[in-house]
Amino acid sequence: MGGTYTDVIFVDDKGRKIRFDKVPSTPGSARSVADGIGKLIETTGWAAASAGIFVHGSTVATNAYLTRSGARVAFVVTDGFRDVLEIRDQLRPHLYKLAQTKSQNAMTTRPGSRQSETPLH
Repeated sequence: MGGTYTDVIFVDDKGRKIRFDKVPSTPGSARSVADGIGKLIETTGWAAASAGIFVHGSTVATNAYLTRSGARVAFVVTDGFRDVLEIRDQLRPHLYKLAQTKSQNAMTTRPGSRQSETPLH
């Protein structure tokens, strides 16, 4: 879902793009996603029930994160996990290079919460 338009792409089971289209976005609503899927069904004859996977991305959320123009939020974790956002998923240009330039983290502080953790099983 984008700011002005929502892009919809239909890809077959062999990974070939069959159809690409866009529909007007409706701010604050998933209506444009439903409209886009409906348009693909009309133009390709595809049956939505036969879909193997549905992928969704949001330009609005991505842009708010990148420009830091969204609402201020808190990410509170238990004390032992304060570095999760900095460590991320270890994807970086040189995994074992000790001195690397890190991208700027959106989190300026990483508060931890001391609490007892009990397994649920």
